[in-house]
Amino acid sequence: MERLWTPWRMAYIKGNHRVQGCFLCDLPALDASNDPESLILARGELSFVILNKYPYNSGHVLVAPYRHVPNYEDIAVEEHAEIAILTGRCIQALNAEDMPQGKVLPEALEETYAKLRPYFNP
Repeated sequence: MERLWTPWRMAYIKGNHRVQGCFLCDLPALDASNDPESLILARGELSFVILNKYPYNSGHVLVAPYRHVPNYEDIAVEEHAEIAILTGRCIQALNAEDMPQGKVLPEALEETYAKLRPYFNP
């Protein structure tokens, strides 16, 4: 089994990184020219795709609405539709790169972030 080596994660784990705000709100609010530094891979009209800065596996991405939505049931129909489309494109891209099998789309989200963000972790 291959391991993803992420030495920067240890600094994150050991550090005191409690930041104000929400990275899923703050990063896409920046100009799109900052997308490479922000790790934003794709932008839709209502939602976006961002690489996980501290991934568990290669290809670990988050798909989130631009709007801060704390509860799944509060996502608008249009946001659901675009999130589903972007998620499908992510899965297609990972499959095209022969990424590991086993995409995870959890319903229960970490309490650390109030913003709802469906994600998958190949």
